[in-house]
Amino acid sequence: DNIKPTMETYQMVMNAWNKVDYHTCRNILYDKKFLDNDWISSDNTHTMPAPSTERVLKRIKEVYHQTGRKDADLKPTLSQYASVINTWTKCSRYELKAAPRTEKFLHELEQLSITDDFYKPTVEIYTTVIKAYTHSKHAQKPQLALRILQDMETRYKQTKGEGIRPTLRTYHGVMNACAMCTHTGDQKDRTEALRIAFQLLKVMRASGVHEPNFVTYGTLIKATKNLVPPSETQDQIFRNVFAQCKRDGQVEGVIINQLRSWTSDPLFRELTERVPIRIGKRYYKNPNSNSAKLRNRGGYDGGDNSDNGGNNGWEDVMKDIPTEWKRNVLPLKE
Repeated sequence: DNIKPTMETYQMVMNAWNKVDYHTCRNILYDKKFLDNDWISSDNTHTMPAPSTERVLKRIKEVYHQTGRKDADLKPTLSQYASVINTWTKCSRYELKAAPRTEKFLHELEQLSITDDFYKPTVEIYTTVIKAYTHSKHAQKPQLALRILQDMETRYKQTKGEGIRPTLRTYHGVMNACAMCTHTGDQKDRTEALRIAFQLLKVMRASGVHEPNFVTYGTLIKATKNLVPPSETQDQIFRNVFAQCKRDGQVEGVIINQLRSWTSDPLFRELTERVPIRIGKRYYKNPNSNSAKLRNRGGYDGGDNSDNGGNNGWEDVMKDIPTEWKRNVLPLKE
């Protein structure tokens, strides 16, 4: 009994696997310099972080059932389910099955919570599953992410539980799933993704709760750049989004950076009304700037940091933006 694993032991193993970088692990495992062909072709998924974390949870459930579900100290916890979901989310850009696996465990929690409030999924868990679809290569990921958001809204209306109420970040996660459809599906899919993104903006405004901020408009600008071919149509959408962004007083430095990177010089000058904006020090050098916080999140609320237009921000930009344009910009929460 002295060496019998405790719940803390299982959690430590899960935490360790959760910290393993999937991409690095996969490269090592499949590098023929280290492994022979027979080993590579065999089923070694247990050596990957996500399946390994899942196996630990499975073992915890087995041990708990062996006690007749009477030992509360061995009862699987919500945080352990969250660990499995987080680990699968981290590899969702590499494994097509990853996002559906996160949703599987989310549904398992929903079923368990029917008879045990201990397992009620939190808004963070739902948002993480949406993030998994955002990173994935599923052509229908906007619809899949939207379905999860709509399910959250339905459950919130039924229960009035604040712990499940979608946040602004949840909405941005679905918008980002739309914006990240560049390499999935065809133009018809991209057009539908753009429609969903702008429909969400209408829903947010109508709610009276989720007021659009600069992340909202930055994500819509990113979606326009990714989903609409360069054309007068794209330029007009840029005009409309930026005009609304200015009216709401949500023009942040990253918005200017996106427009500078993704529009023609004449259109950029038109949009900024020829306001002189210096291109000076890198905006990210200020760790308290919204740009730096977005970068640390991995882009717009979990998006692809390499393609959000925010990697060349400038420290001096905010000083040059007219006060009326930026009057409602607030610091992002960590």
